[in-house]
Amino acid sequence: MKEHFIFFDWDGTLADSMDVCVQGIKLALSRMHLPCPADETIRLCNGPAYDACIGILGVPESIAKEFLLVRSKAEMEVLDDVQRLFPGIEEMLKALSSEGKLCIVSNGLQQYLDRSLALTGIGHYFTRAQARIRGLDKTEVLRNLLQEYRPGSAVMIGDCACDIEAGRGNGLRTIGAAYGYGKKEEWSSADDIAYTVEDVAVLARHQARDDL
Repeated sequence: MKEHFIFFDWDGTLADSMDVCVQGIKLALSRMHLPCPADETIRLCNGPAYDACIGILGVPESIAKEFLLVRSKAEMEVLDDVQRLFPGIEEMLKALSSEGKLCIVSNGLQQYLDRSLALTGIGHYFTRAQARIRGLDKTEVLRNLLQEYRPGSAVMIGDCACDIEAGRGNGLRTIGAAYGYGKKEEWSSADDIAYTVEDVAVLARHQARDDL
């Protein structure tokens, strides 16, 4: 019998990682002697793929690759002090671990994701923690995972447009994490809306059982 899979975004869905993003980017901009925009602008970089932050921050294309490397190193430096989960995440994962296989699909780098899981102590709940793959968007990364595991059913959970689009683009039901960082217009198109972490557990459990 094929299993049910529950796919999670990381930043803004499981991890309350805004401080990692803001502090890491500020440190990177400072090291490269680049102007620093307002925190409101920097926060827009938490969720999309790394490449997308170049335009948001106004970093010249000529130094984009260098900036992305400096940013990734800076985030790893601040990670241990500021990375945290949203309250109730571990309880939610424990409740859902009996409903199917849990996986992460993130736009973050693999070293960031691996270190974050080690810091938060929740890595053992997941069958797979998949970081970004250069040249592929989240829809394509999720498609690769579905082709690899071939689940009987699956759901995608996230707070940003790319999460909902990834699920929809692969024919999955979706749950929008309204408590995260995405704007209402990003998560409101999901099949179901979770306004709290506790809602995620309830909605994902119902979807798992409806798919049996």
